[in-house]
Amino acid sequence: MKTNILEKIAQRDYSGSPDDEYKQNLFSLYMNFVEQGQEEAFLALLERAEKEHKKIAVDPNFEKEMDEVFYDEIPLNKLILI
Repeated sequence: MKTNILEKIAQRDYSGSPDDEYKQNLFSLYMNFVEQGQEEAFLALLERAEKEHKKIAVDPNFEKEMDEVFYDEIPLNKLILI
């Protein structure tokens, strides 16, 4: 299952479309969580999003906070499904 999920987020078309941008963001988030040692937790969230036909997004309240304070990592608990 992990391979299927990774293949899906790696299949970008580089068109700049919303779908392509989402996949780019997912891959960046994936790499972030690999570095944090939370790869499996992120993949579980990604699998849940896929099953529920939802997308992963950063919590809007945290996005506002990110505008005021510099963060180099996004905590997993700041992601939501929309």
